Amino acid sequence: MKKKFKPHMMYDPKSGKGFLAKKLADHLRMKKKGFGHSKPKKNYSVSPSNSLKKWGDQDWGYISKGDRKKPKSKRGRYLPKSVRQSLSPSQKATENRRKRQASAKGSPKAKYTEMVRKKVRGTYA
Repeated sequence: MKKKFKPHMMYDPKSGKGFLAKKLADHLRMKKKGFGHSKPKKNYSVSPSNSLKKWGDQDWGYISKGDRKKPKSKRGRYLPKSVRQSLSPSQKATENRRKRQASAKGSPKAKYTEMVRKKVRGTYA
């Protein structure tokens, strides 16, 4: 005796996207393309260019030399050496001001300026 077809999800093994097979014809078409019934597991392997090891191995420090001795609420921006060296004095002042203002408001995080954000993200690529 044949079982009645029930609509169900099928998953693309390459993209992981799910599609609903409403009819038996949909199911057979997707099966032919290699779709499966279980959602593929995400690949969490990290490529060497995007590794946290490289990120952590950088020489991190405060923009201003004396910030290490100050209380946390008075410290400025903490950045990799390559980014710190590439900033102009006015950019350094802006970043420190933003960080100190956020700390004064009680926020542990302060948003980077667009240019610094790009530089920070590019340091481990």
